[in-house]
Amino acid sequence: MISGFFDPRSPVQRPMVRLLLFLPGITARWVPVTFLIDTGAAATCLHPVDAVMHVGIDINALNQPSIWPNQAGRGGIGGQSTYYHWPALYGVRHDDGRQQTLSGKIDIAKPEPHNQSFPSLLGWDVLQEFRVVTDWGARQITLG
Repeated sequence: MISGFFDPRSPVQRPMVRLLLFLPGITARWVPVTFLIDTGAAATCLHPVDAVMHVGIDINALNQPSIWPNQAGRGGIGGQSTYYHWPALYGVRHDDGRQQTLSGKIDIAKPEPHNQSFPSLLGWDVLQEFRVVTDWGARQITLG
């Protein structure tokens, strides 16, 4: 089981979970990233604030689509954005201390005026590996 939390800084209670992320060819080590659990998202997305501030991707690189080999436009509640598809490893630490690594991909958002403050999203590509349990009364969210 992995314990998440509801973001206490948000006026709307948003379910969040902290995972480790490793991006081959981009990161030299595992980096912690807090994701919004988004059951409406098909894919996991790394948005600009986390890409730059936590993962360490240069903002200039994010603004140059020509250097990213795989990309696609995608729309969502926040509008249309360009995403760069990249291989990813997700490090998960269970509450009992067990470590788990998931292999997949992540969509890294090109900075756009409307996505600068978006949280990164944990989508169904990763969520399908877990049983998601929400206990609103106790303000708890777990991935089991």
